[in-house]
Amino acid sequence: MKKFVKVLGYQGDGYKVDLEDLKTLNTPCIIPIKIFDYRHFVVFRGIYKGHIFLADLWRGDISFTLDEFYDKWYEKVIFVVSTKDAGKVLTLLQLKENDLNFIDEDTAREIIFDRTNPSATAAAEREFKQMVDVPGEYQYYRAKK
Repeated sequence: MKKFVKVLGYQGDGYKVDLEDLKTLNTPCIIPIKIFDYRHFVVFRGIYKGHIFLADLWRGDISFTLDEFYDKWYEKVIFVVSTKDAGKVLTLLQLKENDLNFIDEDTAREIIFDRTNPSATAAAEREFKQMVDVPGEYQYYRAKK
């Protein structure tokens, strides 16, 4: 990755850090994570109220509790990209106030299982019925025709 950003005209540096280092970091950086047994990179945007906020090309803007993130954080390293000129760190993805939204477990459960909205419940049940559960295998989604 260091060679790649150099070709683009930037400087890249990797560091072995811990969660306390991330809490004091005020700049975006690239972080490897492992989710669903798949390793890929996300951009660290910041930490707020016990949640870490990430930009993920696969899942969009996401957040995890610090404990959830720590379990997914692969090798506990970060990669910081800066300009070659003065070592200015790029901050376009830095966390902003309107990014500080997350849904906690209780709210998610209420949204998913709220039986007071029959049309949403019926739609969710129809979607679920399209999934095929093969014992001992993965669940596959059968596309609508």
